[in-house]
Amino acid sequence: MKPLHEFRTGHQLGLILAFLTGCAVLGQSCAVWAADPPRPTGPIEFNRDIRPILSDNCYQCHGPDSVQRKAGLRLDTEAGATVDLGGRRAVVSGHADQSEMFLRLITTEAEERMPPQSSGKQLTPAQINLIRDWINQGAVWQKHWAFIPPKSPKLPSVVGTHLVRNPIDQFVLARLEQVG
Repeated sequence: MKPLHEFRTGHQLGLILAFLTGCAVLGQSCAVWAADPPRPTGPIEFNRDIRPILSDNCYQCHGPDSVQRKAGLRLDTEAGATVDLGGRRAVVSGHADQSEMFLRLITTEAEERMPPQSSGKQLTPAQINLIRDWINQGAVWQKHWAFIPPKSPKLPSVVGTHLVRNPIDQFVLARLEQVG
């Protein structure tokens, strides 16, 4: 590559600067994408917060496929996750410290740790904390979202009612009024 002082046109220099700027922006974007998602505020919801973690990391061995299932443990159903398996339960509602699933996530013993190292999967500290908090909040399960009938949300109160022509306008206006 030529040294910068040998470029004859501003166009060539502009292209190089545009390329370098693009690389810098892309690098920053990748750092943002790699970060853990923000922690939910309020109660932890199984479908939104917990099911994706279990699905990505646990269901291959502890899911609906009885042929692939290990240790007779199902984590895709409340009944399976709370059943007594020889004096232990994967999930003890309200007690992460008694829940085998949580204890297996935090153990330092490689043979006991879940998911196993051989799976190539590993939960982030944020995901482990989310599971702990969900269990301690009562481990409330939900049916798969596809089987939950949708509910119409309550329309928010707005000051500028003269601007509202339909329910969507009311939601947009409420947000605009909220941010000023």
